[in-house]
Amino acid sequence: MIVKKSILLTATKTGGHLLPATSVAMALNRLTHDLDIQMITSGAAIEDTILKGTNLKLHVIRSGRIKGTGHVKQLLNMGQLPVALVSAMRLIRKLHPSAVIGFGGFTTGPVLAAAFILGIPTAILEANSIPGLTNRLSGKFVNKVFLTFESSRKYFAKNKTELTGTPVRHEIMMIKKGRYPGPAKHILVFGGSQGARYLNEYIPKILAKTARNIQGLTVLHQAGQNGVDDTIRAYKNAGVDATVSAYMHDMAGAYKWADFVVGRAGAGTVSELIEIGLPSLLIPFPAAADDHQYYNALALKDAGAAMLVRQEDIDIDQLSRSLTNVLSSPDKLNNMTGAARAMARGNAAATIAKKLLKMAGV
Repeated sequence: MIVKKSILLTATKTGGHLLPATSVAMALNRLTHDLDIQMITSGAAIEDTILKGTNLKLHVIRSGRIKGTGHVKQLLNMGQLPVALVSAMRLIRKLHPSAVIGFGGFTTGPVLAAAFILGIPTAILEANSIPGLTNRLSGKFVNKVFLTFESSRKYFAKNKTELTGTPVRHEIMMIKKGRYPGPAKHILVFGGSQGARYLNEYIPKILAKTARNIQGLTVLHQAGQNGVDDTIRAYKNAGVDATVSAYMHDMAGAYKWADFVVGRAGAGTVSELIEIGLPSLLIPFPAAADDHQYYNALALKDAGAAMLVRQEDIDIDQLSRSLTNVLSSPDKLNNMTGAARAMARGNAAATIAKKLLKMAGV
């Protein structure tokens, strides 16, 4: 009996971690069918929503977040780490993977540490401009570090790093925006896989003023599980034609429809905007670790691919005027599209998949 070699992926909690992992899994499947691909997650409820339909073999290891929590919570979560490490070692011994890659989230640290202890080749993807705590620590012992931003190279040993970009789902990679013949009328709003309360509350107010100057403006808004009713009400009060959902399973369809995006600046979001060539207004999540969303967005702004405003600096009237100015100008929109596409680094999922196969000896 021939036993298939296997590659183990680990990612937790957010679309920014889980979606690149699934993109690499699909790229591996396209490259070879003689491989067993499995994933370790944290067991959070949102993961079921994000991973729906992927058919990946899933395993759960629970580990608490250390950074960005209160002192008592930090101590409790630190107490979970030895248990998570032992659980990870048991599971890895059982699965016997030929290579392990982490895509981010607090569960990935113990999994990568266990793989290292057991002598299995390891890698991480650092999708943000400023690495999180887990990846900074993991980067000291993993064999390979895949990067999205040149600015994050300084946090890791140079001989380990490779600039690949962040893997984007195949169906989204296929979308390329053409030239804008007129104003941008289809506005896609989303604050990541779990929604964003601030965007739910304030974007309807901003777009209400913008819609007065752009006839036919319509909105698709992902509000998160707990934000749908209030967001529907906000758009109704604002007099804006909007369709609101808790989660968009067909992001490819949403991107095809959209002329412009308003959203946060997580690594997954900015990578998709770059690949598609979609102009955007980015409002970074202010509590993101090390303010990494701001620096993700700044890279696009400096390239001319996006508008950028900090949440705490938003003036509804002023931002509405600026947004109207961009949405109503095909020249500005086309310049932003070109600038976004110029930042693309090719098929990151395929590149990383090929490297993993080499690491695994396939």
